[in-house]
Amino acid sequence: VAVTLAYIVFVSALVTASSRGLFTLAREGALPKALARVHPRFGTPHVGILLVGLITVVFAVIATLSSTGRLIFDIYIGYVATYGFLISYLLVAIATPVWLYRIRAGTAWHYLVSGLAILGFGFVVFNNFFFVDEYPLNLLPWYYLLLLAPGALWYLWLRGTKPQVAARIGSIQTLSPAEQERRISLGLLKAAGKDSPTP
Repeated sequence: VAVTLAYIVFVSALVTASSRGLFTLAREGALPKALARVHPRFGTPHVGILLVGLITVVFAVIATLSSTGRLIFDIYIGYVATYGFLISYLLVAIATPVWLYRIRAGTAWHYLVSGLAILGFGFVVFNNFFFVDEYPLNLLPWYYLLLLAPGALWYLWLRGTKPQVAARIGSIQTLSPAEQERRISLGLLKAAGKDSPTP
């Protein structure tokens, strides 16, 4: 029972985060407008939730019917997802000192901790990409990059054909007005090119 509940919570968290990522990109114009729709009663991005839920069900069916077996398939998917988490953490570790420098809030301690985090995550990512010999685990990081390719190509296409849309990616603040005002007063949103709160 505990494992089942934990799995439901885990999947719910992933669906929630993914659907809201799609929602934000749609509001910025990078994805179809349908993904920016909000449920009139619950105030949730229901189109994005349905889409992510459908993809999850498709993967679950494929895993169940796979010749490798459901458990092994889930392990492989878990490996691929882990690369996403690791690279996300690495990018945050790289971006943090840059952001702190831009807002003139960084200290030697901040840069030291960020540097150690970059080295740590970088070491793990590098080793997982180049020093895994066992088949098929040695192919999984490259499958992860293959999954990233459509998104990267889409972004490059936007930069070439709709540069104003590409420039908006990551610009929408999903913060409360009070939190936006607080960050503006600290200079945080101004550093990101925001001089006034997003409605």
